[in-house]
Amino acid sequence: MKYISYIRYALIILAVVAAGIFYCKGGMTDGRDKDAFISSDADETDMAEEESTKEVVVSSDSTESMEVVVQICGCVTNPGVFRVGDGTRVYEVVDMAGGMTPEADVTAVNQAQTVSDGQQIYIPAIGEKCTESGDGNVTEASDTDGRININTADTETLMSLPGIGRSKADAIIRYRDDNGRYGTIEDIMNVSGIKQAAFDKIKDLICV
Repeated sequence: MKYISYIRYALIILAVVAAGIFYCKGGMTDGRDKDAFISSDADETDMAEEESTKEVVVSSDSTESMEVVVQICGCVTNPGVFRVGDGTRVYEVVDMAGGMTPEADVTAVNQAQTVSDGQQIYIPAIGEKCTESGDGNVTEASDTDGRININTADTETLMSLPGIGRSKADAIIRYRDDNGRYGTIEDIMNVSGIKQAAFDKIKDLICV
């Protein structure tokens, strides 16, 4: 009888030990699975963040490459410099400048043409003598009798007039950019620094 009792005790102890071993193995496996799951989640999060960063960089480069800067002057309501999207047409820039004024020659400019970065678009008046740049846009105008057109002349040309230095030439251009084309040659006296005496020296050498 004692021998049978010893066997029972031994079997109970073995069962307890076996259960403990099984439990320990199961816990270790769950821990490893949980760590693997956490590690997998972390990797996926890092990859998502990297992809998001790449998308932001590409978007930024794309935005910069899609903008150009152009200047429009002459017979428009609000001449000036505009930042527009790449592929913008001349007529769209005209609209941004408030449209053409009544005296504008709407046939002198190719309004369907795509603008380019740094381009100057000049809208001449009806009857104004014009020249075209290589891209087909009207950029300047001159009078047939040799007088300087104050609506289109650049700084160097204006400086050829008596009493007009660089600062006054720049002021003449700045005035027409801000206020539109000169309607008469007398309008040049609205420019700071050009009064009657200065006008009398140049009135026979300029036109509009």
